Amino acid sequence: MTSAGGYNPMRYNCKDKGCYNLNLRPKIETFAECFPRKIGMGDVDGIVEIGSKFLLVEWKSEGGLVTRGQEIMFERLTKDNEQFVVYVVEGNPVTMEIDEYTMYFNSSVQRFTCHDHDGLAELKGSFSSWAEWAEGKQS
Repeated sequence: MTSAGGYNPMRYNCKDKGCYNLNLRPKIETFAECFPRKIGMGDVDGIVEIGSKFLLVEWKSEGGLVTRGQEIMFERLTKDNEQFVVYVVEGNPVTMEIDEYTMYFNSSVQRFTCHDHDGLAELKGSFSSWAEWAEGKQS
């Protein structure tokens, strides 16, 4: 797949404007009272749409865990549904070193361990394959 020239830089300069999380991240916990049974609103770390298909990324720092509620949501979102794929990536967001990732797609859950090779390259390859499929270039 050739590069489309996509570019998505972080436009916020923490050195000049202070902490991004404190100054610009919506305080979604404000809405906790709107939902029953202590259900909390989550954020999306990354999402892309191609051909009415959606790839969603949830990033967890090394040792971070997906909550059971997130697992249920990812399973339900992708159950018998080829419109959504969810990747849960465990790695270092500073170095972009990836230890493992889990892919939820069309009622299946697959885990991939990346300890013995370049996990970032593997994940990028998986994203690229998904993009080709979403554009109808793969069967």
